[in-house]
Amino acid sequence: MVLAAALPIVGLIFFSATYSVTQWQSAEHMRKTVELTAFSRTVSELVHELQVERGRTAGFIGSGKASGPQSSLEAQRRVTDEVLARFNSAMTEFSDQFSTAEQRGHLAAAVSDLAGLTAHRSNVTSRIETVPEAVGPYTRMITDLITLIADESANVGDAELSSPFMALLSLTQAKEASGLERAQGNAVLSSGRMTPQLHTALVSLSSLQRDLFEQFEQVADAEWTARLEAVESGEAAAFVSETRTQLLSAGYGGALPQVEAETWFTMTTERINQLMEVEHDLTTHIEEIAATKQSAVQMGVWIIVALSILITLLTIAASYVLIMNIVAPLTAITGSLEKLSKGETDLDIEGTDRGDEIGVLARAAHEFMGMTQQREILVRQNAQNEHDALVDRRRVLDTMAKEVEGATYSAVSKIVRSAEELAHNSEDMRRQLESANENAKNANSATSESLEGTQRASDLAAELNAAIAEVAESIMRGDKLARDSVQLAVDSRSTVEELDEATQQIGDFVRVITELAEQTNLLALNATIESARAGEHGKGFAVVASEIKQLAAQTNLSATQITERVSKIQSSTKTAVDAIGRISESIENLGGVTSSVAAAVEEQRVSTDSFTSFLNTNRNVIERVAKQVSDLAAITMKSAEGAVGITRRVEEMADASRNANEEIPKIVQRAVSAADNRNAPRSETHKQVTLKSGGREIPATLKDVSISGARISKPSKGNMKVKLPDGMGEVDAHTAWTSEIESGVEFEEKLPLNIMEQLIATNKSDVA
Repeated sequence: MVLAAALPIVGLIFFSATYSVTQWQSAEHMRKTVELTAFSRTVSELVHELQVERGRTAGFIGSGKASGPQSSLEAQRRVTDEVLARFNSAMTEFSDQFSTAEQRGHLAAAVSDLAGLTAHRSNVTSRIETVPEAVGPYTRMITDLITLIADESANVGDAELSSPFMALLSLTQAKEASGLERAQGNAVLSSGRMTPQLHTALVSLSSLQRDLFEQFEQVADAEWTARLEAVESGEAAAFVSETRTQLLSAGYGGALPQVEAETWFTMTTERINQLMEVEHDLTTHIEEIAATKQSAVQMGVWIIVALSILITLLTIAASYVLIMNIVAPLTAITGSLEKLSKGETDLDIEGTDRGDEIGVLARAAHEFMGMTQQREILVRQNAQNEHDALVDRRRVLDTMAKEVEGATYSAVSKIVRSAEELAHNSEDMRRQLESANENAKNANSATSESLEGTQRASDLAAELNAAIAEVAESIMRGDKLARDSVQLAVDSRSTVEELDEATQQIGDFVRVITELAEQTNLLALNATIESARAGEHGKGFAVVASEIKQLAAQTNLSATQITERVSKIQSSTKTAVDAIGRISESIENLGGVTSSVAAAVEEQRVSTDSFTSFLNTNRNVIERVAKQVSDLAAITMKSAEGAVGITRRVEEMADASRNANEEIPKIVQRAVSAADNRNAPRSETHKQVTLKSGGREIPATLKDVSISGARISKPSKGNMKVKLPDGMGEVDAHTAWTSEIESGVEFEEKLPLNIMEQLIATNKSDVA
């Protein structure tokens, strides 16, 4: 506020000083203009006296250097020297007024020509015999001096003074033309003759005077125009005009005027003196204008300076009052706002009763303090609500974890027990299948023996006609072998039926496993539903449900594979039972035939050919039985191998169930920890912090942070202090969870909102 009040004051002082300097420069310029005008007066006086001396010199030369003109010339020279001395003195003082190189060159030329005046006078007295040679140097001097007057008018920058200076210059040049006319006329009248050169000069000078008088009338005021007209209408001007007309006529063959040279000189000098008076008065008028302007500008400068000082003092006083009535209350209000930003809410804010903008700001600060107090109350309530919700959520998650752990343990235990029983039954089935395989081998051996007996019976039938006794004995042996084959077939069928029962039991066990897998899958589905209800906090539990579902799917797949194997065994067992039944029927048929042969030996003797054919048929049947028994042995071997595979699968399933029983509780606990660790919204950050624990300081990176905790880039353990970045202080914390590469910490007290906002803001600044 002080700066805001100081800026206008500084600006006012600056502009006042600038304006004062500008006006002072104008006053200084007017002072120089007055000095230039005074110098111009001196130059004009010197021009006038040089003009007079030039005329006297022309008369002196024209008279043949008579004594009379000489005395007048010498008197004029003394007057010229006095004016020249004043010019030299003024030139030394005002030479610096000529600013350009051209003007300084003009001044140097004038000084140089004037320096040769004494030598020229001596030459005029001693050796110069012609008028042009005598008056030429005077003309150069006068021209140089008139050029100085023109330079002075160029240095005048005021419009009101430019016109009078231009009029003065025109009048001075006209007076110079009059002086030249005086000299030329004096030369003509003194010599009594008109030369063409003198006539041309007189015509040119007459025309030049008219032009210069017209220029004077164009730039001069009416007062000075009237003064010039008064001079030109006077007696001297009338005499000069009449004599000039006669002189010009003489150039065309007319007679010279009957006028003495001295009279001409006197009358032209009187006219020039009258012009000189007008010039002098005009110069005085210019000086008065310049002096008046100088006084006015100087007075204006002092008035501006005084007003600037007065306004500056008033502005300073007003600014002081303004500062005392605004800055102090604003400072108090900003101090209160700063305390509010630091968390202080028990403040006494002044200025609330004021009716101006300060009062509005004070009341707004007071309302902001009230809102801050309400916000702190709401923050504490929200913190308590969050804490209560966290406790409830943790209790619910713990309960769910225990329920899942218990249900998983019960289901997996049943699976393990069923798998163990299935493995035991599979082992029994394997042993039974091995026994059935052994019996099948025995049946195959017996069938081979039956085939050999049938072959021998065929041989005996061929020899039946030779030895009937041997036929009877062979028939008895065949009957015995048939009974043995029947017994073996019955035993094989019993064994295969036991195998079928064993496979049925395996199917029952597989159904139990399938039901357990379906129950596990149903439990995983329920867990998925519960995790969906829990929303963000149930994501970890959803992972557990997904793993349980995968385990159930793996168990169901194993049960399906076992079912397929058992189905194959049951199909093969049914085929073996059917084959053994057919073997039993064939052997029983063989026994009936053998009995018939024993009862009708005599008939067989008659029908040996028929018996031989029957024996061949019997041999074919026995060969088929042997083949079927061999197939039964192979099937039994495959069943035994399948039983071994079932046992291995069941053992793998039991191992997987045990692993699931161990891993599922761990997964549930990790999910609970992860869900519990997300009790407040996190903001990503990459700020460097320091962990202080056990006398050690460990640098780490703050990966994300909330008001209740953070995730850091180092594993941690137990209680610690977390040193926040950028001088934000330290907070007490403890490890909530940890891994090999990072850990989560929970703050003992929630972070203040301003600290949290600073962390987020600095992280955004670092990223940008």
